[in-house]
Amino acid sequence: MRLTAIRELKSNPAKVIREAKAGDVVVTSRGRPVAIMKAISPEELEDYLLVNYADFKELMREADREFLNFLREKKVRVKTADKLLKEAKKELGSPKSYISTRG
Repeated sequence: MRLTAIRELKSNPAKVIREAKAGDVVVTSRGRPVAIMKAISPEELEDYLLVNYADFKELMREADREFLNFLREKKVRVKTADKLLKEAKKELGSPKSYISTRG
């Protein structure tokens, strides 16, 4: 983890961003921490938004509903993960029935 002043961030943002890609950077103002810069992947960003922003969660739910409605209008058959799991369990039986315990 590295410390950098806001002044350095303003004068050389590309350098500080490169440093953040290598590890967390604590941004300070007058010697006091005010922010942390951290490298993040698109997947991590999505997870962060889902956990921290209720509005984003609602937008995602609405997008899911719209997509499912679109599929229904096009008469595309959709199965939920729960339904697929139930069908697989019914077809395969319980896990104990197809996992061998013999060496």
